Amino acid sequence: MESENRNPLYTTIERILEDAKSKQDHIEKFLYAHRMATIGDFAGRIVHNLNNVLGGILGYSQLLQHELDPSSDAFRQSSIIEQATRRATRLISQLVNLSDNRCFHKGPIDPRKLVEEVVMFLECGFSKNISIHTQYNHESKRIWANSSMMSQVLINLCLNAREAMPSGGTLKIQTELSISQHAMEGKNNSNSHANYAIFKISDTGIGIRNEILPLIFEPFFTIKKPGKGSGLGLTIVKGIVEDHGGEIKVFSKAGEGTTIEVYVPIIKEEDTTDTEEETYVPEDQGQGELIMVVDDEEDLREMAKTIFENKGYKVLLAKDGDDAINIYREHANEIQLVILDMIMPG
Repeated sequence: MESENRNPLYTTIERILEDAKSKQDHIEKFLYAHRMATIGDFAGRIVHNLNNVLGGILGYSQLLQHELDPSSDAFRQSSIIEQATRRATRLISQLVNLSDNRCFHKGPIDPRKLVEEVVMFLECGFSKNISIHTQYNHESKRIWANSSMMSQVLINLCLNAREAMPSGGTLKIQTELSISQHAMEGKNNSNSHANYAIFKISDTGIGIRNEILPLIFEPFFTIKKPGKGSGLGLTIVKGIVEDHGGEIKVFSKAGEGTTIEVYVPIIKEEDTTDTEEETYVPEDQGQGELIMVVDDEEDLREMAKTIFENKGYKVLLAKDGDDAINIYREHANEIQLVILDMIMPG
């Protein structure tokens, strides 16, 4: 009875205030997502510069080994530097792929290789109280996918698993095969009779409450504290998986951990190509051919000059685009190869 006798003005004001608060929440979440995108773009630029530094370390460690006795401690130490730099370079390459929104190319990918690269990335950011285990049961099957996007899917899911294990635990990443329509229950599409590779991510964390489970893929939905998450991670994950013709399933109970299964169609045997196989190219000595190296990093220019001259080539160096054009005009008939940085002044 009390609600019926209330002044309609009070009710209207309350609704306006609730609507304003809802809009404010959405504005704050949008600004947070935009800020994170800006930080990601800036981080991509930093990664490019860091990759140049690592390139110099890698090249000079290799040059040093050519000057040392293979049985010496100095040779062994320089080899350790080279191995560590190669690992850092692979991590940087993954960061570049994740931050490059232009990389939409899809191709045949071995699920094992994808998981191994993601695990290498995660091991650098996970605390030691979380044990990561992998298991591969997909035989030699491959999926048709974008490596960068699928890496983002697995990394996002694994980071969520880490958040669910604040005191430590076990993260298990498995690959499996699922045959025919049972892989996509309730789906009526062209993939209903396809075979699927399954990426199964399991954790021993706090789990997800039943009332929250249907909401986890909703845009901006998050149970994290303000500033700790945008609520877009799982929404993006679902979008990427569906773009690949797949589906994502979640199994969880509060206090019993969570298992997430990502289904991605595998490539038919007749569609499989050997594009991933590397071809060995014998290393030949140069015969005095002229090469121009263009790079704004002085260390990389000098390193390239040393390497190519040791291989019997002649080298011209240019520090930027304008310098390269001027040098090329003078030696256009002699230069047989140009190696240049894609991002530099001029």
